[in-house]
Amino acid sequence: MHLGCGQQHHLKSPTCLAVPITNIRWCVKSEAEYKKCKDLSKTCSTDPLTLSCIQKSSTDDCIKAIAGGSADAATMDSGDIYSAALHPYGLKPIMAENYGTEKGK
Repeated sequence: MHLGCGQQHHLKSPTCLAVPITNIRWCVKSEAEYKKCKDLSKTCSTDPLTLSCIQKSSTDDCIKAIAGGSADAATMDSGDIYSAALHPYGLKPIMAENYGTEKGK
């Protein structure tokens, strides 16, 4: 997810403060994902935060949408995450699932 920084001319410090995002645009790749996303948006959206769902036809299209600024996030497998990190996109993962270890079974 990309967080932009506004120009902070009134600040004496040269640090950049993150501008809070109030609408997260989640990119999905199928009608089933879109339905789940819409259901989640009804449950999770609270003032001032909202979740909106953007449907694309493929993971590559979602990667392009995030890189281009028309989407903020998407669910991807490890191979797609690797591709998204490469030039020209340079995207970074912000979350990962951990299924535990074999030792714990």
